[in-house]
Amino acid sequence: MPAAANTTDTPDPRQIAEDTCRALLGAHAGIGADVVTAVVLQAAEELVGRARPPEEFRRMLHRRASARLAAMAGVLTPITSG
Repeated sequence: MPAAANTTDTPDPRQIAEDTCRALLGAHAGIGADVVTAVVLQAAEELVGRARPPEEFRRMLHRRASARLAAMAGVLTPITSG
């Protein structure tokens, strides 16, 4: 891979998913770590093909995974755009 293509200031989707997992593990301590990871990775797979800037991908992934994990705990949260 060319040096210019491997920049550290632009996180890849895998790194964003790992960061999201870490953040949501603490927020959803009552749900197993393997379930949180599976939910985040499933949401990431759905979103990654949409070619969004990294920060938008991060925001959308966190929102989608958080809503799914909250629903698993019995709290329904509508996902709205914007």
